[in-house]
Amino acid sequence: MLHITSAYARAFLERHLRGSTAPLLDGPSTDFPDVYLRILEYGFPGDDYDALRRSYEFVPPPPWEGG
Repeated sequence: MLHITSAYARAFLERHLRGSTAPLLDGPSTDFPDVYLRILEYGFPGDDYDALRRSYEFVPPPPWEGG
């Protein structure tokens, strides 16, 4: 569990502090198939993709996945 948490924390810091790519935060990961990450994006009409604000939260697996 600590390995998973560290990987996601590292990816978050890489993306938001260094401006690097962090594929782990882009969607489902084959490295951690049991992790469900909800990514909320919000902004203003006309904003380009880089101007969107993002919020990440870990959520339980959906019921159809046994959660």
